[in-house]
Amino acid sequence: MGLQPHWLRKGVLLPVALAMIVSSVLLLVLLLAVLSQSAKQEFGRDFAVVRAQWEQQQADHALRLRTLGEVVAADAGLRQALGRGAAADLARSAAPLFARLQRDYQLTSLSLLDADGGVLLRLPQAGADGAYLRSAVLARAMASGGAQTGLEADERSALRLTGVVPWRQGERLLGYVVLGVALEQLAAGLDQMFTMQHLIAVPAPRPGTAALTLLSASLDDPSAALMRLLRRDRIQQLEQGLALERAEKWYYVGAIPLLDVDGAGLGWLVTQRDVSDVRATLLLSVALIALVTFAILALLLAFLHHITRQAERLMAASERELQQTLEQLETAHAEWVESFDAIAQPIFLHDDQFRIVRANRTYAERAGMNFHDLLGRPYWEAFPRNGGPLPGCARAMQHGARRREEDAAEEVRLPDGSVYISRSFPIRDGNGDYRFSIHVLQDVTRVEQLTRALQHEMRARRTLGAGNQALIRATSENGLLQEVCRIATEVGGYRLAWAAYREDDAAHSLRPVGAAGIAPDELAQWSLSWSEAAAAQQISARAMRSGAVQVVQDLRHDSAFPRSAALARRYGYDAAAAFPLCTGSETLGVLFIAAATPQAFTAPELEVLQELAGDLACGIDALRGRQARARREREHVAALERMKGLLGNTVLALATAVEARDPHSAGHQQRVMELAVGIGRELGWEEERIEALGIAALVHDVGNICVPAEILGKPGRLSAPEFELVKGHPHIGHKILSSIDFAWPVAEMVLQHHEMIDGSGYPSGLKAGAILPEAQVIGIAGMVEAMSSHRSYRPALGVSAALEELERLRGVKFNAQLVDACLHLFRAKGYRLACSGEGLAEVTPGR
Repeated sequence: MGLQPHWLRKGVLLPVALAMIVSSVLLLVLLLAVLSQSAKQEFGRDFAVVRAQWEQQQADHALRLRTLGEVVAADAGLRQALGRGAAADLARSAAPLFARLQRDYQLTSLSLLDADGGVLLRLPQAGADGAYLRSAVLARAMASGGAQTGLEADERSALRLTGVVPWRQGERLLGYVVLGVALEQLAAGLDQMFTMQHLIAVPAPRPGTAALTLLSASLDDPSAALMRLLRRDRIQQLEQGLALERAEKWYYVGAIPLLDVDGAGLGWLVTQRDVSDVRATLLLSVALIALVTFAILALLLAFLHHITRQAERLMAASERELQQTLEQLETAHAEWVESFDAIAQPIFLHDDQFRIVRANRTYAERAGMNFHDLLGRPYWEAFPRNGGPLPGCARAMQHGARRREEDAAEEVRLPDGSVYISRSFPIRDGNGDYRFSIHVLQDVTRVEQLTRALQHEMRARRTLGAGNQALIRATSENGLLQEVCRIATEVGGYRLAWAAYREDDAAHSLRPVGAAGIAPDELAQWSLSWSEAAAAQQISARAMRSGAVQVVQDLRHDSAFPRSAALARRYGYDAAAAFPLCTGSETLGVLFIAAATPQAFTAPELEVLQELAGDLACGIDALRGRQARARREREHVAALERMKGLLGNTVLALATAVEARDPHSAGHQQRVMELAVGIGRELGWEEERIEALGIAALVHDVGNICVPAEILGKPGRLSAPEFELVKGHPHIGHKILSSIDFAWPVAEMVLQHHEMIDGSGYPSGLKAGAILPEAQVIGIAGMVEAMSSHRSYRPALGVSAALEELERLRGVKFNAQLVDACLHLFRAKGYRLACSGEGLAEVTPGR
């Protein structure tokens, strides 16, 4: 067939060209409208994404606030601080935790409330302790008893997301943890999303108001057009659709309402996109397209004649290509048939009467029939045979019915245990009339088996994990075994569990020590034994005697263990496993776990439970070791206390012997010891150091035992030889005390108690840095006591005179800090020396 270009004659060419030009102009105008509408629709889609992102971010932050609230409520330091009732301790414990949450999760506020809503602590604000927090979210949490989150305005009218989590200790409500995140932080992820900008209007704008709060790093300068738009109260229009403000610029604007927990409006999250550049670009693009279109039209007119000449040749070539295509289609059909038969899953096609019109080889094999016998037969008579069409297949065939997600796939379980996922896809023609359905059956039997095995292993691992936690916390064997049995039933979901220790009595008894899912009294009536006769009746006894795990997957119908089978039928379980509790070569007992269904224990699950039994046996062994160590430690401490008492009696005996030689100084060492201990406590020394100071003060004059009694009791001034003899008593005391194995340098303290910081003391003339602080304290206490008490050579001068003399020697003979402690003890705290001559009281040196 030839094509004649007669329509290209001169009289026809001009009208055709004009018609093409007019059509091009109309097309360009339509294109501009379509592009503008497309830009608006694009903004609408982007705004929907922004709105969904905002709601998702709000939900994510709400979940995070609940999680962080639970973390804060579980903090041990806060619980201890709350228990002490000290606000300063609570602040010190909460401040670093809040700083970490503020840094890692951008938390902006943290409040700890008591059970009535009173503020215990509020960060970062200060000065709010004791007040009551005004929060609708808190009120809802207090009413519901659970965690709550929601938007609300704080005291500064700034919006934030508030989360409230009850603070509990066991069943007791301690208070509430209130956390806040600024709304700007929630909306930070929206900045510049899809080239949009955001601001928050709080409250909803009304005519004559400008209550706009800008989001940081977002809309730094809202346009005057947008401000006018908001002040004209067009927020509702913005939420329902889109507004285009034609002023100095073009904007697409949308708004998201901000609602509190009661659904009341708090304000708006406003989104705008500047489309001025887009509009200009569209106009420029249309102009360019118009120029290009006109150029193309000229070229088309020039080449049109050439194209028509080529058309005839193309027609001939097309006929040849059509023939080749038909041949290729036949080849493709043959390949499709081969591919269809090669698919490993059963696939068949059926008509509106559910009769098979085509099936692949796998389907014929599963049905056990040849292809020709399958054709025309309802598929439920072939495979799967269930007496009628599958529900999902019937729903999919309903003419005009919309396809639902639950119709896409349904599970089919066959009596032989195999599991298939059935999917039916109806095929319709151009008019919507039903033609046939493609039905696919996916074999998921292996997946089902693997999933079941994984579920069993996971429940065993949950049991193992919780059991190991119980091992860590355990303080007694019985408590540990009872807790592990409880975990097996409550965490692992097993029907019952019990544990028993072996007894080496004549009956070879098994003594129950823990049970869950069965009452302990009822378990005791089983008369458990690990004797040879019992091993033929019960799997627990067989496990004890063999030292190996014993498992029966269908215990009710098992004849190998008749006694265990009878118990299984009585207490409603089918599968059971017994695990020996072995430590080295010794078997301590047995752990018995039963499941409600047959075939309940998989190989990986048994490995995990066997690991639990091994950990449990090691934990029992460790508990026994700890108890033995604790008993030895108690015995050791008792022995040390006895030795400490003997040492104290020895010191008291030495002090008594010295004072018995000089009646005028009776009680001197006792009073010096009491004053020295008081000064030590005033200085804040630790108790062990104070105890050493008390012992040294109590025997500081033990060297006087070698000084003649006539010199000690002489009523007048001592001669130089006599004083030199007295000055030797520190050396003698050091020599006596060096033979006693004190834990502290008591002998050195006694040797130095007459040394002065200016080097004027005796016996060695030591100076400040070389003198023990304890020795200086004894010297200060000795001087004050000596001046305050009667002596054979003078009457008592009194405490006031002694303190004045001590103050005069401050920093000269005695350390200033030690003197200040002694003066503060007397003048500020009212310390009084015991009356002289009372003798040596029975005291513990460290007290």
